[in-house]
Amino acid sequence: QVVAPQARPGGWELLKDPRLVRLAAANVLWMVGFVLWLNWTTLYLVRTFHMTQADANNGYAWIPPLVSVLGAFMGGWLSRRAMKAGREEVAARRLALLVSSVGCLSVALVPYCGSPMLATAAISASFFWTLAGSVNLYTIPVDIWGGQKAGTAISALVFSYGLLQTVVSPGIGSLVGRFGFTPVCWLAAFPPLVAWWLLRGI
Repeated sequence: QVVAPQARPGGWELLKDPRLVRLAAANVLWMVGFVLWLNWTTLYLVRTFHMTQADANNGYAWIPPLVSVLGAFMGGWLSRRAMKAGREEVAARRLALLVSSVGCLSVALVPYCGSPMLATAAISASFFWTLAGSVNLYTIPVDIWGGQKAGTAISALVFSYGLLQTVVSPGIGSLVGRFGFTPVCWLAAFPPLVAWWLLRGI
């Protein structure tokens, strides 16, 4: 249910809204792949293709974050197109999240790429679709609570991402050290689908 903007900004009571709890949990799930490649792209290229760190950074690692900017525009285009087709705002963003979550499965392809260029392309696809979904996830609070209350909700999402960085990034390093990148890539592929499922009905 969409709530019209209030005359006064909402307070901390918004944090008790179960919809916000689900959005924050979905944000944690959604950004796992982003955290993986934001922090570990260079190490993946160095370990997998026996490159120097300088070659990995200068030749390939800068590409996926650049491609992610295009993904953000794609996410906006997907939801706008759905709205023009008659879907209400939150439903349109959920559809964009579903499409993006399928795109995020590309992270599972990374370990099977036989060259740095192919691996970078797969990592870039993961970045692209993660950002395509993220722009919609972060806009849902505006759709639900209106502009005056959305600031509190978006702050909660940013906080949940900070927790993710604090906990998951070291965990990824531990898993990579013990099992390698292949199982980590598979583990990172499916959380966005779970995030989409979690947001059904909000």
